[in-house]
Amino acid sequence: MTRPPGTNDLLPALGERLASSRRPVAWVLGLVVAVAISVAGAVPAGAATTSTVTIHATTVGGVPIRSMDFNLEPNGDQTASSLHGVTDVDGDVQLQDVPSGSYRLSGILDLGSRDATVYSSLDVDGDVTVPVTVAGAQAITGTITDAASHQPVAGAVVDATATEYTGEYLNGDTTFTTSTGAYVLIVPPGAYRVSAGKTPPYASPVYYRTAGGTLSAVTVAWDKDRTGIDLALAKDSTVTVKVTGHGKAVGGATVALPPVSSGKTGATGVYSTKVQPGSFTARVTTPTSRGYLTTYSGGTVREPDARSFSTKAGAATSLHVALVAAATITGKVVTSSGKPVSHVAVTAANVGRSGSATAQTDAKGRYTLHGLATGKVHLTFKHVDRKISSITVTAKQGSKVTAKTRIATWNPWPPLTGKVTGRGVDGLGVVLLSSTHHVVADAVANGEKVAFAKVPPGTYRLVVIGTNLSKKVTVKAGKKASFGTISRGTLHTVSGVVRSASGAVVVGASVTITDAYGTRAVSTSTDEHGRFSALGVLTGTYTVSARSRSTADGTGTTTFSVTRGKDRTGVTVRLPRGATLQGVVKSASGKVVAGVVVRADKRSATTDRHGHWVLRGVTPGTRTVTFTDPYTGGYKSTSRSAKAKSGSTTTLKTVHVS
Repeated sequence: MTRPPGTNDLLPALGERLASSRRPVAWVLGLVVAVAISVAGAVPAGAATTSTVTIHATTVGGVPIRSMDFNLEPNGDQTASSLHGVTDVDGDVQLQDVPSGSYRLSGILDLGSRDATVYSSLDVDGDVTVPVTVAGAQAITGTITDAASHQPVAGAVVDATATEYTGEYLNGDTTFTTSTGAYVLIVPPGAYRVSAGKTPPYASPVYYRTAGGTLSAVTVAWDKDRTGIDLALAKDSTVTVKVTGHGKAVGGATVALPPVSSGKTGATGVYSTKVQPGSFTARVTTPTSRGYLTTYSGGTVREPDARSFSTKAGAATSLHVALVAAATITGKVVTSSGKPVSHVAVTAANVGRSGSATAQTDAKGRYTLHGLATGKVHLTFKHVDRKISSITVTAKQGSKVTAKTRIATWNPWPPLTGKVTGRGVDGLGVVLLSSTHHVVADAVANGEKVAFAKVPPGTYRLVVIGTNLSKKVTVKAGKKASFGTISRGTLHTVSGVVRSASGAVVVGASVTITDAYGTRAVSTSTDEHGRFSALGVLTGTYTVSARSRSTADGTGTTTFSVTRGKDRTGVTVRLPRGATLQGVVKSASGKVVAGVVVRADKRSATTDRHGHWVLRGVTPGTRTVTFTDPYTGGYKSTSRSAKAKSGSTTTLKTVHVS
């Protein structure tokens, strides 16, 4: 919803919103709902020729909705003007001096990533009250009080911010408390961080927590209001963080106490801030060139293992964070005659664990890679006129290692050009695939012309995306190349239905169609009858894959052929009953490990505080399950093979990571 003016000035600590709170019309998703209309009383004879239309907007649960725009437009040839109004905090808006007649009532509510809209016909012949129930708009309500006096806090700023983006939008709402400390936030379904603050006298906001004091999100379901989300503002606590590295103070480090506060340490390595009482963890980051990994309170590089600390009202708390050192790799790139080669892009990736870095050689051919973890690191080099072989280096955190000097041989990358003809080819994608079907380069048709600016010498398969049209192309060093002209022809439609294992149609399934080279022709979703139809196929063999929104189903795939010049109908995709895989991840010493990302069959999960994970909706068959710690300097990656059985749960043996 639209925020009250001045909110960000009143309490900057509540967090930033998107740069634009409104969006283009193309992004608006209308949620059309029925409007119940009741006329208050009969119209007596001799009534006035104009009336008052009162609109009362609420959630399905009956909570008033403020800041909803309504328009009343006359139907037919009436000469009456359109009337506009916005609901107040009680969800009411009055449109006065409305001439008798037939009208079209419309309302729109800004919900961030979507708009909720209502439409209805209305006959006016006397004062009328119109109750409007808005589906998909939910309320979060509660009261803000002072923790010491238990008295309501009026004029406090209350904010709800989604924990995840919806598309490009971070949903939420902001409001002020009433004289009784009450507040109402209107949001779309989702999970939200709810906070409240008022300056003065409180220097920082308080966030919603569980009864045990753990920071918690408020989950809002469709058409289900959340009530009783009460917060108490207390006397601020002072937290002081001392940051060191290699035993010395580190100035300029960024200290965060999520989600409340962040700032930089001074020259003495100290950062101090005020927070509301509660339990926190500290995260400290520095520019990678400083040679440290992101470190959490307790001296760990893993957020799930961070040591929490508690603050009390009016008390001071101090803690020390010793930064964990990173591994550094240096090296040099020269020609065969020893001349340095500048502008070489160097990429480093830890082998078998998280960790990566990039750099570019300077005028002396030198490069430095920071922020890596202990272990083997694979280095690759890229230059448009040179061929440089990759190398694997063993690195160690807290140390600097020098890689063997790389020799760059002359190997200029020439341009590759050609044409793709046909109706509507402007903007069409074209890719170069290696012998292993990896994309080496891509380009977009400008009109009919296609140009790859620089292509590494080699032999490739050029594919017009999604069409099954391709050519074998050889590119030689320093020589311009052309793939000639490819005639695409007219695209056709493929249609069909997606069914579950029981034969029922699947509504809202995502459908992706790829050609024989694995390039995507088109994506769509099924309608309320489980049907799909999409324009984008040309000729040859295609694969269609479908996935339900339900984790009860696995992914279904089938192949079909298209005859040039004809639409393809009657394609049926049947989804298998999904399998469930689960297990536990522990360290080599037997301690449960939280925060490890587990993946299989494009499904993913993260181990909880008990080290437990569950993958639902896995397609039956033998699957490779991967276990990756996303934190640089954390645990090494590993994998297991598992047999996923339709409609059954398979528990893997405990996975140990080191």
